[in-house]
Amino acid sequence: MPIKTILVPMMGGEADGPALNAAGNLAKRSGAHVDAVFVHRDPRAVVAPQVGEGVSASMIEALVKSAQKEYESSRDDARTRFDTWCSEAGIEIQDRPGKATGASAAFSEMTGEPAECVTKRGRTADVISVTRVGDRDNSDQTAVLEAALMETGRLVLQVPPQGSVDVGKTVAIAWNGSKEASRTAALALPVLEGVESAVVIAGISDYLTADDVNSFVDSLAWHGVNVTARTFPLDGGSVSGRLQAEARSAGADTILLGAYSHSRLRELVFGGVTADVLDGAHMPVLMAH
Repeated sequence: MPIKTILVPMMGGEADGPALNAAGNLAKRSGAHVDAVFVHRDPRAVVAPQVGEGVSASMIEALVKSAQKEYESSRDDARTRFDTWCSEAGIEIQDRPGKATGASAAFSEMTGEPAECVTKRGRTADVISVTRVGDRDNSDQTAVLEAALMETGRLVLQVPPQGSVDVGKTVAIAWNGSKEASRTAALALPVLEGVESAVVIAGISDYLTADDVNSFVDSLAWHGVNVTARTFPLDGGSVSGRLQAEARSAGADTILLGAYSHSRLRELVFGGVTADVLDGAHMPVLMAH
């Protein structure tokens, strides 16, 4: 089935723009609907942790008003960005299925913890589009990405904060033979079947042989994907660095990656390909766990 629904969690701010642009790029190719959702906490919930003994009613009221003002400012920013994006991209605003003649989009709000909102809404989307944040201390943005990737079971498209919005014309497929890589490739077949070209990039070892890689290439070719392969020996160097270098050399605009083939704890402690690519890729990364 083709990609038909793309969720863009919005929080108000610069990070909303690249995620919208990438979603629109995909939506136009498949006539998909972009579900732009402003996720936010209830202003009263924001204030609650600050309330304790000695905090007067007037102080609480002032805190609530301040939180409400911040919420309204972020909401208005998100709505303005959405409306401007729709106008500039030529995307029809439509909130019901079956009424748009091409790509469409709608704006809505969800109240609650941002990660929980994305988990709930993301499980009904085909793809979730988010912008990479350079500041890993941005707890809400980081939590949204992790919820999308770890809790929804859906494809997640992470785009860099700057650069081209072209997504999925030439895709570099990171292949290590894992179930995560296999599942990601299966979920992404609607995208892969529409690309101009794809290249499988794999590190050869005793576990993953050249014949194994060729079998995967053939499986994609049976789906009509214009696909080739690039392999390299696993010699102890940086796999993520080699992967990204090969992707750039192949002229790819997107990397397809099965996220966290090792346990999440192991990746957090020792590092791993997923973390390196998430933090450093200069092109969009399409992934699933």
